[in-house]
Amino acid sequence: MPRHANHGFGVRLWVGVRLTKTHGPSRFRAADGGQWPRRDLLEVRPPVPVDTMIRTTLVLIGLAAASLPAAAAGEVAPEVHNLCLQAADYRGCVEAQAGTPEYLGNKCPKQYAYMGAGNCQQVVCSYTGIGGGDRHNPIIAGKSTWKCGNRINWWSYAGIDKGHLKLGAIAPVQQTDDCPSVEPEIGWNSSCENAKPGWRAAEAEAKRPKCSKRLAPFECDWNAYLEANPGMKAWAEANPGAAEQQRIKLTADPLKN
Repeated sequence: MPRHANHGFGVRLWVGVRLTKTHGPSRFRAADGGQWPRRDLLEVRPPVPVDTMIRTTLVLIGLAAASLPAAAAGEVAPEVHNLCLQAADYRGCVEAQAGTPEYLGNKCPKQYAYMGAGNCQQVVCSYTGIGGGDRHNPIIAGKSTWKCGNRINWWSYAGIDKGHLKLGAIAPVQQTDDCPSVEPEIGWNSSCENAKPGWRAAEAEAKRPKCSKRLAPFECDWNAYLEANPGMKAWAEANPGAAEQQRIKLTADPLKN
């Protein structure tokens, strides 16, 4: 028996059988010689109202849009979207990436360029004949000291191969006191290469305790200092006026008094 398929617009069509028209205006003949009246080939069903079809379509579109990750609507950067795509909590991952990036290091190994997220990638040279279609990797082109010269190739037509900057093996970023304590810029080897003048003095000032040496181990927190010193806490509770004066003295910046 032939099979039929419902195409969704109120008409059920028979499929799976090759039909040829007979001499009669209302009959078709199958490849095996059997015939069916035209009324058996088309089963007309009541049409679906247009407004119902529109409402159903809008609901399906809305459900599909709600199920897509936020990046599909351009809400997050592509690199964050790719990073969080496999996370169990996509939205939580995206929100976490929007925070302050974790500092992992400021210098890549020799001949490595920083790629972000604590990863460096080796800079290598790929050679093609003069006029070849290869190009430098745009992430590292024109940055740091990355260069690829030409080399002699007696077997090539021009006798010279042209070098192109490419990326190879991956290695973790490293830490050195000789460079600013910030991650390198993408495509560069270290934060030294884009350091601002006077960065050492600026870092020393930022790291300097802005309080008395007695409070420095407690990040200049007076209450933390009292909790770590029960005797001083008892004295402060018994002498609130004097304790407040002591707090002001110890929490003041010694270089600005």
